[in-house]
Amino acid sequence: MRATRVFALAAMLALVDGVAAVAGPSSAGSVVETLDGEDAECWFLLNLCRGYHLAVERAQTTPLTGRGDVILFKQVGQAEMAKANARSAADAIREKHGGKRLPCFDEPECHFLGE
Repeated sequence: MRATRVFALAAMLALVDGVAAVAGPSSAGSVVETLDGEDAECWFLLNLCRGYHLAVERAQTTPLTGRGDVILFKQVGQAEMAKANARSAADAIREKHGGKRLPCFDEPECHFLGE
């Protein structure tokens, strides 16, 4: 059952990744432009990263039975959008600071930004 779940998640991630690419860039980067200072930018980024992990956790705990497949697809889609939002914000923060990575980029919640 575990292998089936992993395969289903991987397939859904690949599909959602394609949909996210078609949907276009995230607006999280434009929010960064309105934030005043590194503290506010890091607070925003860390919350986006936490949102990603929460969405992944929800997807991992959704059962693969009946309507669960539809719900799982939605959960995986939300996780991918949350990841895209965090990456968009991180890119905007780096650009705003002349390529500098702020310390919050290296927080455990945002580890996936280095991928």
